[in-house]
Amino acid sequence: MENPHVVSAWKHYKDGYYTKGNGFEVFSVSLDRAGAANAWKQAIQTDSLNWKWHVGAVDDGNNPAANQYQVQFIPTNVVIDGEGKVLATDVHGPALEQLLDGLVEKDPARIAEMEKARNGGTKLPGGKSVKKVKKEKAAKKS
Repeated sequence: MENPHVVSAWKHYKDGYYTKGNGFEVFSVSLDRAGAANAWKQAIQTDSLNWKWHVGAVDDGNNPAANQYQVQFIPTNVVIDGEGKVLATDVHGPALEQLLDGLVEKDPARIAEMEKARNGGTKLPGGKSVKKVKKEKAAKKS
């Protein structure tokens, strides 16, 4: 099952600084068919797929995202850098984390610059914006 690997990679790399981009996002495309909405939603919850984007054809059987991204079987993945270039397809398990690790910014000065831009919502040289990471709400003590 691929979901545990993707969840692990997403948790580890989602807020990272990359040489060509900022952060790691997952866009899930389901191939479940019409009538499977409840099972699909339950699987998202059960497998802790806590990222923002999930699309499927569970209502009417038409899945434009699967067509657009040529998803014909699962699991399928496409790794795209911050400039929109496809870097790899169908990279699974530990190979996904190895690929992402190779894309992480390693230069401490550049990381500091990116951190400052992210926290201040400013722009990096070249005019690239940096997304601000939402701070987790501290759990209230009872």
